Amino acid sequence: MKFINYTFLSLIVFLLSSCSRSSLYSGDEKSMLAAEQAAKMENSCLVFRVPVQAGKIRYLKNALSNSQLTPAKTTSLKSQLASTIKTNNDYYALIRSGFTAHFDATQVYFVPDSLFKAFEGGKKDVFLNENNQVDPTIQCLTDEYFLMIQSEHAEQFLLVNKNGNRLDSPFPYKKNTFLPGFKRLLSKKKYMHNQIKWFNEKLIDLSFFHKKLKR
Repeated sequence: MKFINYTFLSLIVFLLSSCSRSSLYSGDEKSMLAAEQAAKMENSCLVFRVPVQAGKIRYLKNALSNSQLTPAKTTSLKSQLASTIKTNNDYYALIRSGFTAHFDATQVYFVPDSLFKAFEGGKKDVFLNENNQVDPTIQCLTDEYFLMIQSEHAEQFLLVNKNGNRLDSPFPYKKNTFLPGFKRLLSKKKYMHNQIKWFNEKLIDLSFFHKKLKR
């Protein structure tokens, strides 16, 4: 009985502390926080970091340069390389079409993850055009940006700050999906595009809210 009472008391304390944390900010303070975050979005770029399997491609190309390969091994390596490049192109086509059709909250720039460190170091000509080629004419004209990256699955998107950390509320972080693994298998396109739509709606809500407060 003492154990049950102690457990019940611990539960009450936890619930009270959770309520206390949720009321840390007043309604006005939350509104101001939302406005500040929305203002940051309006003056920044959204950069989508595109996974390109650069290490695997480099390994396969190096392996193919070996003049001692058997014909069978050469055929196998070429097949793996072609498959990897096709996977990259298919993935980029899906995200590009998704943002074109469903995203207009802000301008989006696509950078291959193989060039991301260079981008962080100040390199400008790193963004991909609609043909999945680096195009030096595409420029983000500010040093402030948000990132869209992937979780453990390339099809799951996360919105984070330029340091890779989760943004403060009320910014969206990720779209929770019921049975995500099943839905990815059922249709990668639908799974990815639904996330893009969701992020667009959330960011537009923030932008509208900010403009409304400025009136």
